[in-house]
Amino acid sequence: MQKLVAISPEELHEIADAAEDEAAVLPPCPRRDLMMEQVWRMRRQANLAQWTGVELLPAEVQEKATLPTLW
Repeated sequence: MQKLVAISPEELHEIADAAEDEAAVLPPCPRRDLMMEQVWRMRRQANLAQWTGVELLPAEVQEKATLPTLW
């Protein structure tokens, strides 16, 4: 059973914005591609949540939103 954590779509968009900013400083490389793919997935899930009116997202979304730091 998945544990659900209350996180609004707006908060997920903010996390995606921060992750996108972090990825933008990387040179083109596989790590940057992976980070941008994760950003795309977060935005897609946030948009779906907004369109359907759902405000609870699986905890794994929040974990995936925590991207590795640059150092």
